[in-house]
Amino acid sequence: MTRAPKPARDPRQALLAQIHIAKKQLGLDEPEYRDLLLAATKKNSSSLMSPAELGLVIEAMVKAGFKPAFKGAPDGKKSARKVVRLIFGLWSELAQRGLIENGSRQALFAFVKRQTDVDHPDWLDNKQASSVVEALKAMLNRAKASP
Repeated sequence: MTRAPKPARDPRQALLAQIHIAKKQLGLDEPEYRDLLLAATKKNSSSLMSPAELGLVIEAMVKAGFKPAFKGAPDGKKSARKVVRLIFGLWSELAQRGLIENGSRQALFAFVKRQTDVDHPDWLDNKQASSVVEALKAMLNRAKASP
């Protein structure tokens, strides 16, 4: 007996849920919400946005006072994106080797914020994620090269 494969999960689902939680937390009515979407992405509907654009909306909501409560990926699960899991893995390796002072997730979020001005690795677009990966790899390589 074989199992049918699980349908692929839309990576936007968790981001859309986060946006709607933020909308409720900020007390935005529909016109205010649409204005925020337009200001952040030039689109007035979240259904038309890519994951990177949804990340921009979340960033705008954080600037407006939204306090996300999450552990790990925005929905509390392991990221669906391999590059984000790679970022967490490289960070963990740096911490295990004692190459960074603080190996916590919050420290990683702060590192990602300094590198890209994005608050969470799951909200990075591919170019930003690649630059974070390369920075982490460079940190590992520097440590390997030094005696």
